[in-house]
Amino acid sequence: MFITVGSIAWGVSIDKNYHWIVDQVAFFLFAAGIQIGNTVTTSYIVDCYQLQTTSVVTFYAVCLNLSAFINPIFIASWQESSGRTWTFTAQGLIILAGGCVVFGVLHKFGAWMRVKALQPSWVNPEFDMDP
Repeated sequence: MFITVGSIAWGVSIDKNYHWIVDQVAFFLFAAGIQIGNTVTTSYIVDCYQLQTTSVVTFYAVCLNLSAFINPIFIASWQESSGRTWTFTAQGLIILAGGCVVFGVLHKFGAWMRVKALQPSWVNPEFDMDP
């Protein structure tokens, strides 16, 4: 919710030339939402894959950074054609819908998926007891 509210508030405040503090509050909400989402996701990953935490968190970080790399490629043309309000409102709603679906599915079916998934054969180096 924080990401969505922050994104929408930032787009509207830039389009309507609101006072600069509105932009700062919007950025704070957006950043807080990203940090909360990353903390929850990383905690879930560490809880589910205790013996593979290093590799799985690294994979998550790579995916996160790829998304940060891809967005600037198309955001400038999208913002020019649609305006800041609609661009950042759409991004906020996409994140809200995607987050609700992903975390809703994990909440409902996460335990079942963990039982069905096979344990990987590799572990973090600190857990590897082979001589």
